[in-house]
Amino acid sequence: MSESVALLTKQELRRLPETKQEEYLLLIEEERACSPCLWPPPYNKPTLESRIRFVTECCKTWDPTPGVPDDGVTLIPDKPFIRTLCWFWHNQRMAGEQGIIRKSRRMIVSNTICALELHDAGLQRSEYHIGCQDYEDSAEMIWRPSHMYEWIQRDHPEWNLPDAKKWRGGGPHLLNKYQLPNGSLFLPLTGTDPDTFRQTGATGVRIEEGAFFARLGECLSNARLMCQGRPGTIGGLVMLVSTVNGANETWKKLTKVSTPLLVAGPATPPRPVQPPKRPAKAPKSQKPTTLKEMLHEQVRAKYRKDYE
Repeated sequence: MSESVALLTKQELRRLPETKQEEYLLLIEEERACSPCLWPPPYNKPTLESRIRFVTECCKTWDPTPGVPDDGVTLIPDKPFIRTLCWFWHNQRMAGEQGIIRKSRRMIVSNTICALELHDAGLQRSEYHIGCQDYEDSAEMIWRPSHMYEWIQRDHPEWNLPDAKKWRGGGPHLLNKYQLPNGSLFLPLTGTDPDTFRQTGATGVRIEEGAFFARLGECLSNARLMCQGRPGTIGGLVMLVSTVNGANETWKKLTKVSTPLLVAGPATPPRPVQPPKRPAKAPKSQKPTTLKEMLHEQVRAKYRKDYE
């Protein structure tokens, strides 16, 4: 956020009169609408096609697999399960609804979501919060979009992208805060404590490995408050991502009540969700095969003969 609009916690926002709360949220939306877009065409629109192209054509991630060129840095592959993940994230983002993703232990899913958040933050001023099981994991997850942005600067010098701001943590891959040139922020959440979910006006909150959070239900409730928009508008995105072997009861209930997107990685890519097909009707010229159909055909033939 800019200096003209101070960030408020949800408790501070609740203390304001209702009219002041609406004015505050309106100011946040106005500032975001005026912020410049960092990406050139065809990556400068909040459409599914633009997001998929940005993720698969521009975003590189660190891959520790031996033999990978460029010191282990490789583009996110254009695979069917990546497109399905982009489709799901885009739909939830545009609707401002909660999304649940069950994944394998491969980091490609989290890396792809980081790329989607980076694209969205580059379109206009945004604020993304990411919470993992501990603060170091959260800070490392904030480092990932910064790493992608630096590689975009190297690969596309013609874009003239300004440098972003970093607030480093206790290691080379840990960031306490990351800010894009258009003012967008990436902030880590301090572990699994629901009280750390305090800010308001967030564009998105992502909970990684939520199946292992002891108080996942409270974290999700506070995350929804963080992303709550003013009345009559679409709020931010709450995304819950976790492997399938978590023992948290809230996670088990959520995956039963809702329909989570299952992303298992390249080995078992999920099929895109499609409407069920209606059973095909039998051709009129098809001959009857059962006794009932034969009797009906005889009756129809008799009436056709009588009326012709």
